[in-house]
Amino acid sequence: MPTTSATVKRPLFLRSLQLLGFKTFARTTEIRFEGGVTAIVGPNGSGKTNIVDSIKWVLGSGQARDLRSRKMEEVIYAGGERRSRAAFAEVTVVFDNTSGRLPVDYAEVAISRRVERDGESDYFLNGTRVRRRDLLHLLSSTGLTLDSYAIIDQRDIESIVVCTPAERRQLLEEAAQVRGVKTRRHEAAQRLGELAQNMLRLEDLRSEIQPRLEVLRAQAATAREAAEASARLEALRGSILWEEWREVRDSHRKAASQAQSLDRRMAEAREAAAVAEREFQSGRAEVQAAQDRRLARQRRLGELRLWLSDAEHKR
Repeated sequence: MPTTSATVKRPLFLRSLQLLGFKTFARTTEIRFEGGVTAIVGPNGSGKTNIVDSIKWVLGSGQARDLRSRKMEEVIYAGGERRSRAAFAEVTVVFDNTSGRLPVDYAEVAISRRVERDGESDYFLNGTRVRRRDLLHLLSSTGLTLDSYAIIDQRDIESIVVCTPAERRQLLEEAAQVRGVKTRRHEAAQRLGELAQNMLRLEDLRSEIQPRLEVLRAQAATAREAAEASARLEALRGSILWEEWREVRDSHRKAASQAQSLDRRMAEAREAAAVAEREFQSGRAEVQAAQDRRLARQRRLGELRLWLSDAEHKR
């Protein structure tokens, strides 16, 4: 049968450390960590502890007492006989991320922190400004958080020596990140319990509002029916108005057509009357002329009769 093995997390190597203006490191100082480095040695006061403090500081330490200082701006180089004090402190730590332990798409990860004398700190990830909480969240998957045992002070070693077996077991669980798994499991169980309680409350609420939902559904159905009836009524009213308007329109068109026909007939009658008037006047003139001619002939006839009568008497 095929066998399966647990996935072993590959280590995250510290490649280099660069300090500028941090405590006793007034000038830019770079320390490169090649393979096989296990210790940094030197005389007292040479800055060995400050190197450890710089790593704790750049990884997000927010307590000045963890860095053996009273306030955060004291990590900035305070000056000396030959050099004035620095305006800021900056530390950059570079990790080899070819193992992929840090969940970012970079083979090399540079984490920087810079603090001015006003005490405000800025964090950078490969040159891009980030928030402290985002940086701590990124480091939480590697065991490099400040509450882990990646960095152990001398006083912590002394407490480990004198601690009880139960406390020592707790320390080992934290160092192996087993405690974090237990904590997350406990938190998940709590969330599941809260979810179950929420489901029960939701069920109770559903039971309480179910009768109201039925009433609301009935009211909604009645409202829908009323809306549909109103819509049908409006449609019927619109249809009636349309028919009435069409009848009025047709009547108007018919009346207009009849009026136009009457106008034409009246125009024709006027024209016929005018023609008759002209013919009447023409006939009247002809009658008058005939009467004039008849009177003229009668007068001429009378004259001729008178002449004949005179002629007979003279003979």
